[in-house]
Amino acid sequence: MEEKIRVAVWRIAETEMELTACTALNADETNRLSEFRHPRRRLQWLACRAVLKAITGDDFFHVVYDRHGKPVPDKGGAHISFSHAGDLAAALLSPDLPAGLDIEEPRERIKKVRDRFLSPVENALLPLDVPLDHLYYYWCAKEALYKIHGRPDIDFQNDIHIHPFDYLCTPEFTARAEMITSGTRTGYKLFFTKIEGSVLAVAYPAGGNVSDNKVIP
Repeated sequence: MEEKIRVAVWRIAETEMELTACTALNADETNRLSEFRHPRRRLQWLACRAVLKAITGDDFFHVVYDRHGKPVPDKGGAHISFSHAGDLAAALLSPDLPAGLDIEEPRERIKKVRDRFLSPVENALLPLDVPLDHLYYYWCAKEALYKIHGRPDIDFQNDIHIHPFDYLCTPEFTARAEMITSGTRTGYKLFFTKIEGSVLAVAYPAGGNVSDNKVIP
């Protein structure tokens, strides 16, 4: 993964009061937190901010949202991304490159909806008995790529395409992807790892458009 992209994962073991104390929320962030009613969701939201504070080391680094609901630094100039799964909260900070991340707990139900997020090409390449983790690599990668742009009109099937990769039983590996926005195909690199059984994916630009080995006809 690019050295300037920083990713950290926080295992939630604190109370809401403890997490609030270490996040240094401003008034807008406090109001945002009040919109969440479920205690577990509040903990996850706070933990994402706590891990971002740990990455930046800056109590004055605050988060606002653009018109599509994508989180951005209040002072601009960097790219951030959040995700959570169970007791894990993750945050990404990228000073230069637009990047996104996603973390998920693998669950069997994803097999029932594979036709909704895999392209016809991807679906045809994956057997019906594909390992659960392998499906989640695709799902997490597409979520991470979606978060880079954050626009609701992005279609997982038609706009985001994961290049074929070998399913590896290794702690981490990389793959390639392609995304279509405003008629332009852009190449991305994917970083995968597993943490306490959850799958984490990070996506960031691969240095330009993919010129060969297109997934899309």
